[in-house]
Formats: sequence, structure tokens, C-alpha cells
Amino acid sequence: MLTVAKYHPSNISILYQRKKQSSSEFNTKKIAVAAMDRLIRTIFHLIKNNELYDSLKFSPEK
Repeated sequence: MLTVAKYHPSNISILYQRKKQSSSEFNTKKIAVAAMDRLIRTIFHLIKNNELYDSLKFSPEK
């Protein structure tokens, strides 16, 4: 995921990198869980509302 995120950043990877940089601790497990939670909630919303993914709609600062 990190290699893909480097060349094609998504809103989830941007959220992960921002939280990782702003965190003073090296506890990346909690940050990874938060990013996966955001991904699962985004996928659930798309399936529930029968929508296509739009990167502008799902901003990382939501």
C-alpha cells in the first residue's frame, strides 16, 4: 500500500500520512486502524447509497 500511495495518493493514504506526521508518538498501529476504519466506512457508504467513488466527496479532513 505504501508504494502505491507514493505514486497515486488517495484520501485514505493522505489521512494516514497527516496523522502519522502530526503524532508525537511512534504508535502507528492506532493510526493504521483509524485509516482502515475510514476506508471501511467509505466503502459501506458507497455500497449503501449505490454510488461511485468520487475523491472530491470523501476528503481526508472530514
